[in-house]
Amino acid sequence: WAAIGGSLSPTQAKMLAWSYGVVVYAALGLGCAAVVQRVTTSLGARLGLVTSAAGALLYTFGIWFEMARYDWWWKAFGATFVLSFAAAHASLLLLVNLTDKFAVVRTVTRLSSYACATTLTAMMLFERSDELLWRVSAVTSTLALFGTLAMPVLWKLGNARSAA
Repeated sequence: WAAIGGSLSPTQAKMLAWSYGVVVYAALGLGCAAVVQRVTTSLGARLGLVTSAAGALLYTFGIWFEMARYDWWWKAFGATFVLSFAAAHASLLLLVNLTDKFAVVRTVTRLSSYACATTLTAMMLFERSDELLWRVSAVTSTLALFGTLAMPVLWKLGNARSAA
């Protein structure tokens, strides 16, 4: 009842916030783990596992030991989240079985995802918000988005050509 509309004690509020945060990091880590299991050479997926675990640990300390009052904690939290998300996204694209003709789209999409995450992380850590950095972030995120949306179409086109 308390989570829906009642009042939460400080400990209950911390427990609820902690649970949601750790679940997000766990989901990102599980996405990377699924890729590591199938594509054992994926360094990005391994990086995602490490970053997700570090992020969950950092988040735990932030909630339970009230480190959220420090700027460095917010920067580290943001960096681990953005990098974990990008690693999971880019790694999961490896599971799409594309023909060699369309593999370059996956490569560009993965690189765009990592480039966007790197740009956003640098902006957070160094507290920069130059227009050029925002443009780089916009372009790389757009490439990552449309490349991701193209994956099922390219997979279907590759399968249709091999069946014919």
